[in-house]
Amino acid sequence: MRELDCVIQNLKDCESATVIRLEGGLFVSDFEEFKSIIEEQCGRRIKDLVVNIEKLDFISSSGIGLLVEKTEMLKREGKRLWVVGPNPDIEKIFDQLSLDRIVRIVPSEQQATDEIKGTPK
Repeated sequence: MRELDCVIQNLKDCESATVIRLEGGLFVSDFEEFKSIIEEQCGRRIKDLVVNIEKLDFISSSGIGLLVEKTEMLKREGKRLWVVGPNPDIEKIFDQLSLDRIVRIVPSEQQATDEIKGTPK
């Protein structure tokens, strides 16, 4: 498994949203770094935080817990957290945990962008 790599930028065509693109594996040893990145982005003046995991091979239970925690925190502030593109193995785990009841999970960054902009497909 590859170590965690992260790229942060504004979401294409949507200034009120930030995307965090993760690649590799999100292990327990990466938790503090990932938490810091998420918290920094949550503190910005954005309405939507998109976490793109299309290239993520593995996510620890700590990483999943952080996504749930920050989703709830953002909801209280009138903001949203989106998870984009889980691979079949990660999607299976999300399904087993019924994570889609808490976190907005979409198959593509484009779909997230369209829904954020109010033009769902």
